Amino acid sequence: MLKISVLALVSALSLAACGRDGLTDPDDLRTGQFEGQISGTLDGWVEGEALSGSTSQNLHDLIVLTDYEQGIEITLYHAWDEFYEGRFPIGDAVLEDEDIVAYVRLLDTGEWFDSVDGVIDLHDVRGSGIAGTASFRAESEFDSRDVLDVDVSFVTDYDGGIDFNLSPSFSVRAKPTSR
Repeated sequence: MLKISVLALVSALSLAACGRDGLTDPDDLRTGQFEGQISGTLDGWVEGEALSGSTSQNLHDLIVLTDYEQGIEITLYHAWDEFYEGRFPIGDAVLEDEDIVAYVRLLDTGEWFDSVDGVIDLHDVRGSGIAGTASFRAESEFDSRDVLDVDVSFVTDYDGGIDFNLSPSFSVRAKPTSR
C-alpha cells in the first residue's frame, strides 16, 4: 500500500514539474518551438515549428504550430483582432462564437478538425513572438464521432504575413440534419 502511495506521489510531482497537464512550461521552449499532446481519434506527442503573424491581408492574427514528422498542423486564429496577454476562451470554429477559434489539419489527408471549445493562455505577446499554452477539443469536419483533445505549449517566432485560407467549414455541426 505504501509503495503505491509513493509511486502516486512521484508521478504527481513529475507532472507538476512539467507544468499544466504535464506540458512543458513555455519558458522552457526555444523560440519557434512547440510541443504537446493530442488524444482521441489520434493519440500522441506533437512537436515542431511555431510561427505567429497575420493573414496575408493583415486582417487576423494567427499562431501556426506544425509537426512535419507527424503531419499535423494546429492553427489558433483570432477572428477579429490581435492577440494580447491573458486567458481567453477558444470557441466553436463553425459558429465563431468567440474571438479565438482553432483548427487541426492532417497534412497528408487534408482533413480538418474544428474547435468546439477550449482555452488559450497567452503569457507573453511581443513583436518578436508569442509564448503561451492552449487546450481545446476539436471535431472532424466529416464525422462528429472523430474528436481530438489538444494540449500544447508554444513560443512562436514572428513570421509576418502567413498564407492561411480556410474555405467554408464542412463540419457535421454546420450541416443540416436529415430527417
